[in-house]
Amino acid sequence: MKSYKYKPDYASSLLAKKYEDKGLMLYALALQEEIDDIDTLASTSLTDNFDDKGIDVLHFIPERKIAILIQGYMAKDETKPEAKSSKAANFNTAITWALSQPLGKIPPTIRDHVKELRKAINDGDVDKIIFWYVHNLDESKNVKEELNAVESTAKSFLETHFKGKKVLVSSLEVGNETLEKWYKTKTQTILVDDILETKVEQGGYEISGKGWKAFHTTVSLRWLKEIYDAYKDDLFSANIRDYLGNVEINNAIKQTCTTEPGNFWIYNNGITCLVHKFDYDEGEKKIKLTGISIINGAQTTGAVGAATMADNEGHLPIRFVTLDKADTWRNMILYNNSQNRIFSYDFRSNDEVQKRLRDEFKLIPDTDYTGRRGGTEDIIRRPTNLIRTEKAAISFVAFCGDPYLTYHKKKEIWDDYNYYKYYDSDLTAKHLVFTYSLLVAIEKKKRELRKIFDQGKLTDLQEKEYEFLKRRGGMRLYLSAIGYSIEEILGQKITNTKRLSFGNKSWADSVEIWKDVVDKTIMYCPKLLPGVENGILNKEGVEKALSEFRSSIASQVAGEKAMYDTFKDKIVGLS
Repeated sequence: MKSYKYKPDYASSLLAKKYEDKGLMLYALALQEEIDDIDTLASTSLTDNFDDKGIDVLHFIPERKIAILIQGYMAKDETKPEAKSSKAANFNTAITWALSQPLGKIPPTIRDHVKELRKAINDGDVDKIIFWYVHNLDESKNVKEELNAVESTAKSFLETHFKGKKVLVSSLEVGNETLEKWYKTKTQTILVDDILETKVEQGGYEISGKGWKAFHTTVSLRWLKEIYDAYKDDLFSANIRDYLGNVEINNAIKQTCTTEPGNFWIYNNGITCLVHKFDYDEGEKKIKLTGISIINGAQTTGAVGAATMADNEGHLPIRFVTLDKADTWRNMILYNNSQNRIFSYDFRSNDEVQKRLRDEFKLIPDTDYTGRRGGTEDIIRRPTNLIRTEKAAISFVAFCGDPYLTYHKKKEIWDDYNYYKYYDSDLTAKHLVFTYSLLVAIEKKKRELRKIFDQGKLTDLQEKEYEFLKRRGGMRLYLSAIGYSIEEILGQKITNTKRLSFGNKSWADSVEIWKDVVDKTIMYCPKLLPGVENGILNKEGVEKALSEFRSSIASQVAGEKAMYDTFKDKIVGLS
């Protein structure tokens, strides 16, 4: 039986333990989409799998106008030859409910997800839907055929119920092979481990430095085309982007290959390859390579691979590099490419506020804050004490009273107007711990209710609480409601909420401090329902819901004075 490297890594992760049979779907999504904050991903994209009509996960990628629908299957017997194709066929049920059934008939567990999907299609915010079937077995022809049928069904429903909307449909079986490839892509630089040889008739020269060695030479376009035909995108495992196809510059490269191959060397800057090892035979004028990944030159390689070669083949400059240390190749990849995936908050990572916050976080025990993204391995091995930049911003801005911005327009948090409104000299690392830990405490409460739900022991009130927290945007509105009611909770006027904190407490300790407040106030979440009827779209509904919640909190505090006084005693920053 084949051994897969991703499996022991996944099995030992907190993710597998925390989310059990749902964990593999989240793991796959986090790997492919480079999502660091899996808890937030779970809270917004999981449907909780009760009466979900074949939709286990619905995830939106707004910047690419993509919706990913995931159906999962975890086989207890991992020696089975393939996953159930009938499980993939459940997507046909999912398509029916997601695209055609009246909203009133759709189960509450997925109603908000379906509303958001339909609105995104109608508004032009989703122009591609991808169906993933994620499982822990080997991939098979039977599943692929079933997924092809799913694509046809989806296309038919879209044409019928969303006339005039151009929405592409595709599917993907994400089993052992795909998960292994994604895992290696994130953790292993060179996927192509074969031994390759090529003539270097023009000769070349070797150069070296601390921790690296390189050989600069010239190879034929024919050889580059041959290895691209053999390995395709695996050649770019250490590159930031793959071949982009028929864009203007690539068409020009193909044209040169066909009409002026002899001039290719002077027209092109060449490519850079990372290899495990190279051996140059000066007498034979050839070089032997162990492993290869093209880290700069994906467009050149893809264009040459797609070109029609003339008889008089051309050449291009190339350098083969070996490295001793992982951090060296990370920097090499970074500096050889300017197309790294950029998130909106990356543009703020080095401003004065973020620098100051990072310095302040160094003084808080067992709590780390980067103010910027880390390496790709963070997706798999996430430090348990790390406060993620984006999640911290979401918790803080929602606490300040703008759940709409954090849910629908979270990238705009980092625009000048909003950033300077919220990230000012009053904001401290201790306050970010204060709001971040509240969001984590709410997420934790939802997981607790889910466990009781799985045991079939929810009371009527707990069922209402759980139903609210499952609503898309519900947890952020609840957090905002606590922020909106903080004066009632603390029993006094607060001149500047950014000064509130638990002092020098770690974020994990802070989560425990919030526990009593969350346990007491969650019973009033049903009063927030008008704010999430359309996924926090109705601002008037949000404002009314927050006022209703605050009024209820004021009454509760009077009857639970001892508990709220205990909470207040732990607050620093009261005027």
